[in-house]
Amino acid sequence: MKVYFLILSLLLVFNVKGQTINHPKNSTAITKVDNGISYHYYDSGGKDRNYLSGTNSLLTIYPSKKDQFVSLNCNSFDIKTDCRMYIFDGNHAGSPILGYFDGGKKTKKMKAGDVFTASAENESGALSIRFINVNKLPANNGWDFTVSSLKEAGAAPKQTTQDCSGAIKVCSDSAITTKSLGKGYQELPGPNFWNRTLNYGKDGENQSNWYKFEVAHSGSIEFIIKPHNQTDFDWALWGPYNANKCPAWTTDRPYRASAGQGSHSKNGVTGLSSRSIDLFEGSAGDGFVAQLNVNKGEHYVLMIDDWSGNNTTFDLTWSFLKGAKLECAQDKSPPSVPTKEEIEAFQLDIEIDTATNDLESPIEIETLDMGPKLEATISTDQSFVTVSYPGAFEFKIENAESRTVITGHAVDSDEVEITRIPPGTYRVSLIYKQIKQYTTFVKN
Repeated sequence: MKVYFLILSLLLVFNVKGQTINHPKNSTAITKVDNGISYHYYDSGGKDRNYLSGTNSLLTIYPSKKDQFVSLNCNSFDIKTDCRMYIFDGNHAGSPILGYFDGGKKTKKMKAGDVFTASAENESGALSIRFINVNKLPANNGWDFTVSSLKEAGAAPKQTTQDCSGAIKVCSDSAITTKSLGKGYQELPGPNFWNRTLNYGKDGENQSNWYKFEVAHSGSIEFIIKPHNQTDFDWALWGPYNANKCPAWTTDRPYRASAGQGSHSKNGVTGLSSRSIDLFEGSAGDGFVAQLNVNKGEHYVLMIDDWSGNNTTFDLTWSFLKGAKLECAQDKSPPSVPTKEEIEAFQLDIEIDTATNDLESPIEIETLDMGPKLEATISTDQSFVTVSYPGAFEFKIENAESRTVITGHAVDSDEVEITRIPPGTYRVSLIYKQIKQYTTFVKN
């Protein structure tokens, strides 16, 4: 089946200074900046307003020419503790983090004069900025950056296995023995941004290690996390993806997660098992969730966190079943320009200060058909929801805690009875498909 994507090709041509870029509210967006021109980059509220409530979006800023590097210079920065900002050194979902800020008293503050510049290891020369506001507190002023395109690169961020971009690549069933002494950057947006299964309403990393793997042959995969001393390990796994991706970039929910307290499983042992059918597990249960059924070419990323903070050494042991094998070759280099496979939707959110500047050439936008769309329509009496998607598909319905309450499969559409589930907001998503799509419905 042919998959269509919305691609906005952006071409900005200016010959004056003082252009203005506003961060998008709820989209993935790109723009380009020219060497020798300064741009003001503001939060989603623009120059004179606070950032907009409920913002969750990503902006990638490219240099207009090769061998140049985008740079951000902070003029002012003011966000609340219910916000998260990530600045990535690159244009792809595995990019390392140059800076992380959450407005908290115990975390590093961004101040006027701080500079973030794309590194020479970043072939795209781009910087990407994700901003998340969970809308629990009144908004602050936000930010004002000066954006430039420079000929000189900045320093590359240090890589560590405590961050997703430095994840250990797994390609065999050899046991991995390790421990974590810290969390690196906090890559799980909170509080309450994700399911409480992993976060418990707070940030989801304390002493973490990250792993990644790519499927070479289809089959099933299990693993066991066995601490050397009693402790409480939480973990989450994301995917399947078509390339290595990190949740701080995507804000995807985990595909599997277990946050069971150590006392609920023997000696704190946890992992994936064919004996389990649940996909997410909180404080109750045996610590195990369902095994992975994987297909060739799929990528996954795994975070294991010593929630108790005991610096506990642990063994990570893998089992490959039904012919499953992992790829040991080096990951492919990410693209230096956007591709259809990497980006499903680009939306433009840039404003020109027409009071003082003239736009010489218009913004050119190319739009392609969106293609197949997942839909969920609740009946008038709220006893059924009709889930539809062209062709054969499988789906799951999750509650606000990211617990799967219903699964199903159909051709074109399925009428699902929901009389037994309580009122609330539910997420419907495709499973076992390369394309990532989801929608929601509300039962009153």
